Amino acid sequence: MQLTIIPNEQTPAIPDMEGQWTVDPYNVKIMYEFVQFVTSNPRALGMAANQIAADGERIMLPFFMMQRKNGRWDLVIQPKITSHQGEIKDEVELCLTWEGKKVLAKRWETVTVEWHRLDGDGATKVVEELTGLEAQIFQHEYDHLKGVPEVIVDWDYQTIKSSGAKVGRNDPCLCGSGKKNKKCCGG
Repeated sequence: MQLTIIPNEQTPAIPDMEGQWTVDPYNVKIMYEFVQFVTSNPRALGMAANQIAADGERIMLPFFMMQRKNGRWDLVIQPKITSHQGEIKDEVELCLTWEGKKVLAKRWETVTVEWHRLDGDGATKVVEELTGLEAQIFQHEYDHLKGVPEVIVDWDYQTIKSSGAKVGRNDPCLCGSGKKNKKCCGG
């Protein structure tokens, strides 16, 4: 099975994302290939199934991968955000779909989420509260699955700065130098 990122296209919504989902051999095969593909990409912190084509066909299944703060990866099946807390913040995000561009998004500081984890022949329900980068990654990938249109801007420091989005001191500088923001334009 050949997997590729579908570049420069908004992701369509996964139909009936919260309906009954089955763990069948074909879906498990796609998931296994997807996990290998995502975790072998050194730039990925997360990726939604519908960002990827398998043998030329977009994967329209309700799951994504996300890297956790301890470095472990989770395959998140049928995700759902059940509540949110704190402020909603403007964020500047990278997205592997939009090479050389940035995504401007509004993200909650804390989200309570439900999802399923593969467990033997079935799936186990997980409920947890996410904060910080984990909350941001979850919301980004969840938006892909829901087909939420992304606001895309060129990788241009002035354009992003004028948007009001905040760039963390330890984030890569938006000018593209490769330095941390605090040691470059944001310093």
